Amino acid sequence: MRTPSMHCSSSIARLSILAAVAAMTTSETALAAPRGDAGKNIVTVFYGEAFVYGKNVNSLFGGVSVRLGDYPGDPSLAVVTATFGGKTYPLEWLPDLAEFDLTGPFNSISELKTFMNGTYVIDIVGASSSTSTFNFNASALTSSMIYSQPRSLTPANGATVTGDEPCTWIKPSRGPATPFFIACYRDDLDSGLLPSGTTTWNPGVCMEAGGHSMSVDYVALTPTNLYTPITVTSGSIVWSNYAFMPATAPATGPAVVTLGSAISNFLSTGSACAIVGDLDGDGSVGAADLSLLLVAWGTASKTADLDGDGDVGASDLSLLLVNWG
Repeated sequence: MRTPSMHCSSSIARLSILAAVAAMTTSETALAAPRGDAGKNIVTVFYGEAFVYGKNVNSLFGGVSVRLGDYPGDPSLAVVTATFGGKTYPLEWLPDLAEFDLTGPFNSISELKTFMNGTYVIDIVGASSSTSTFNFNASALTSSMIYSQPRSLTPANGATVTGDEPCTWIKPSRGPATPFFIACYRDDLDSGLLPSGTTTWNPGVCMEAGGHSMSVDYVALTPTNLYTPITVTSGSIVWSNYAFMPATAPATGPAVVTLGSAISNFLSTGSACAIVGDLDGDGSVGAADLSLLLVAWGTASKTADLDGDGDVGASDLSLLLVNWG
C-alpha cells in the first residue's frame, strides 16, 4: 500500500488516510470484536490532521470511502459519486477499498468542519443503481474530538538507520483520551489494530538497504448524535456498519471517525540485516553453518529454525543452501 520514498508528496498523505480506512476494512479483529463485515456495503466518513512531508508540516483533510461488499456484478464497474461540502466528487476505485475520495488541505479545523457539514448523497450507477443520503453535523465537532498528529516518530523522517530498529512514537498532544484504535504501518507491513497506550511496534522484519516509510494513525469515533443513519431514497441497496462499532452506532452506518496521522520517510543501510543461514555470525554461509544446523537437526533450536516452524529440518536446510557462499 505504501511506496518507499524520500520525496515530499501529497500522495503520501493520501496513502496514510487510506491505510487507516483499510485497517478498519481488513483487520481481523478490532477491540477484541469479530470482524463480521465481509460482503457488506459500508460508508466511512473521516477527517483529521497529520502528515509529514519531509518536514513537520500539518495539513487538514476530510473525505469519504464507500465499500461495496455485496454489489451485484463487479463493483469496480459501478460509477459512484459522493456529494458533500456543496460539491459532487466521482470516487476513484481502489483495490480492497471500493470507492475513496479525499478533499483538502484546509487551512483550519473550522474550515474543515464547515466543508464536511451537511447532507451527504451517495449515488451509484451500474448493475444496480441507487441513491442514499445521511446528515452529518460537523459544526458540532470540537477540536478535542480530532487528534493532532502523533509525535517524535522513529525512525525519524530523513534519518539513516541500520535496519533492525522498532517503530516508536509519542501520542498526539490533542484529541480524545482513549483512541478507538491505533495502527502503525511500515512499508507494506501492517500492525493491525493496536490497543490504547501503545507507543511502539516491532514488525520483526529487517529493513533492507534503500528507502522506507512509516506511519502511525490514531483513530477516534465521532459522537453518534452528530450524524444520522443512511437512508436509501431511490433504487435498492442495503447499508451496514462495521461489526466492531459500538452498539450505539447506527446499524445502517455510516462510520464517522477522526484521524490523526504522521509519516516519516527514511533510509536503511541494511547493515543489521542478518543473512539467513549465517548461524555462526561470520557474515557468510558455509560449512560451519551447515555443521551447526545438522547438530540442531530435529530440535526446536531457535537459532537453526530458519523458517520458524518450530523444528529444524529439510526446509531450514534449503534456506541455508540458498545463501551458501
